[in-house]
Amino acid sequence: MSELVDFNEGCAKSPVDGLNPMEPESSLERPSGQDIVPLEASTVIPTVPMELWQRVFTLATRDVGEEAYHKTLFSFRNVSRFWNNAALGECHLWCRLPRIILSNSLSDEDYAAIKQRLILCLERGGSLPISFTFDYQRREEPISLSFDNQYYRHRKEEDLREAFKALEILTGVSDRWEDVNFLIPDDLLVALAPVRGRLASLSRMSYQRRLSLIPCPWGRKTGVSCFVDAPKLKEVTIDTLTVCFPDRDDGASVMFDLPWKQLEVVNAIVCQEDSYMAIINNSGRWLRSLKYQSIQVTTFSSTMINIQSLSTLCLWSEGPPRLLCAHLQCLTLPALEDLDIGGLFETNYDLYPSILLLLRHSNCSLRKLAVDRTSDVSEQLESFVEILALSPRLTHLDIGHLDAFVWSRLELSPSNQLVPELQMITLRGRLAGDLTRNLLPDPFPFMNMVHTRTDGGRPHSHQQDGTVPLIRRLREVRLVGDDRRSRSDQARLYEASERWLRDGRFDIDLSKMIAKWEPSLREDFYPLRQHSTRFQNVHLRLGMNQVMLELEGLDVRDRDTRMLIRLGVIHFLHAISQRPEGCIPGDDIYNFRTRALQLCQKWKLYLLQDFRSSPYRWSYLEDGLFRLQYIDPSSARSEDEDWVDILGCNNQEALGISRGVGPWFW
Repeated sequence: MSELVDFNEGCAKSPVDGLNPMEPESSLERPSGQDIVPLEASTVIPTVPMELWQRVFTLATRDVGEEAYHKTLFSFRNVSRFWNNAALGECHLWCRLPRIILSNSLSDEDYAAIKQRLILCLERGGSLPISFTFDYQRREEPISLSFDNQYYRHRKEEDLREAFKALEILTGVSDRWEDVNFLIPDDLLVALAPVRGRLASLSRMSYQRRLSLIPCPWGRKTGVSCFVDAPKLKEVTIDTLTVCFPDRDDGASVMFDLPWKQLEVVNAIVCQEDSYMAIINNSGRWLRSLKYQSIQVTTFSSTMINIQSLSTLCLWSEGPPRLLCAHLQCLTLPALEDLDIGGLFETNYDLYPSILLLLRHSNCSLRKLAVDRTSDVSEQLESFVEILALSPRLTHLDIGHLDAFVWSRLELSPSNQLVPELQMITLRGRLAGDLTRNLLPDPFPFMNMVHTRTDGGRPHSHQQDGTVPLIRRLREVRLVGDDRRSRSDQARLYEASERWLRDGRFDIDLSKMIAKWEPSLREDFYPLRQHSTRFQNVHLRLGMNQVMLELEGLDVRDRDTRMLIRLGVIHFLHAISQRPEGCIPGDDIYNFRTRALQLCQKWKLYLLQDFRSSPYRWSYLEDGLFRLQYIDPSSARSEDEDWVDILGCNNQEALGISRGVGPWFW
């Protein structure tokens, strides 16, 4: 018997990504049996009791995330047969199921393999509580294959039946559910009905709606009550608004009936429903966090509501803002620390006076405050400043445009210690089409405020005038914009900030060259689905090649390469190098991905040197999102950390960690 059968426990040899057989066999790179046996014979592994190894495995995987959990477990099993048997015999290691991924592109053999492995994994966990994610990923089909096509309708019905069978396996052990996550179309919700009254262990539930498999009448409403009797349910996340292929939205909605009085955490992103008042009116004394977003909240309570334990309130709505303001004034939340209020309001509304009344009623102090960008701070300055005065422990501030006078009020000094612990500011520009306000702040007052909250970065041991020493904690400012006008404003801000810092290295010529390259890097290398004809556009591909040639001819040795970072050139080059094959027009001829990667590596030394030359470091995160960081010169930052900031991506992308291998191995 081969070692593959040992690991697969008699299942088919198709490798699995989650519980989805999609990865090629060769990519798993399993060691041969000849490699395993000498390793086992030459180590002390068998001399340690199996029970001890099982405890070690349990502790080693306790804090590992979902994506890496089963990959880590497989790595342990792959060391030796002794470790493999130890892992298979420890039920606690099999309480976290691999991600169950189904789709309308799977064959009957795939479905059979997934169900077989699901049953095997449930058996390995014994009778212990389990957590899992059930994900039905509907693959988009050509528009020409309409719902009226009888063949494809029959295939959808077959897929639906297979998905029902997989769900039946899970509902058969619903008494073991502890933490469950469903990403499914509402066609499959009926399969959950049998679990009502059989959820003795369920503590956390998450649901995200997928678009219906079978066409349904516009605006269909589906009720879900199977979780209402779960005695231990504490945390719920519901997303009925975010669906795949929103251009084919069917207007349907899903309504959940839940045990509101016992819930501690509620996260809801909903559409065409008014469940907010049901949550507020029925919430119990345990509710700690409520995050609610809806495009149609038509009613808000005007009666006084007191929720003693609520520390986080995030309320986002397209409903009438005057009703929202009145509702905020009726709330009493003594434990409130995190407040996020916003929506798509057509005009400016006075949210800050309503928030101020809420804080006064509640006698609370905020740590995080986020207010919609349409609420102009400069027109409500008195209320805004008083809110900050009532929140001396505020660390995060997320607001709309501020004028020069407001920035001066935020300067930190011995005589003005407003929110001294502020660590992060997010400044959101005007909405698209609103030309009445600048997107980015007035550079000199803005940089002066940043300097007063960062310079030195450490408390002084004493001050000659005897005042309390300042603790400057600001570490990051994010600037969020919506339209392309932000990019010219951004260059102006960079130039002014360089002059303010007396650096004198702002390279106006390079700025002009970047302005010519940037549209192509942003748009031509990222064709949208509706622009697929660009792949046949010879003139476009020649232009893209010309941009790449000009970049390759750029001599950065005597340039300030920070300009390439700040205006997104490095970010786009890195993103181009990471794109899948066949996604960039002309890449098969001009090797754009390889050349972009080579440019990043060629310039890396100069980029790092210039990036580290100042403690004030600008970086480009994505279109319309820029960041200014203050890095204390005494901090010990690694080259990898700075390179991540330069590329404008997360650690996993920047360090090249492979994401091609799935989290589950058999």
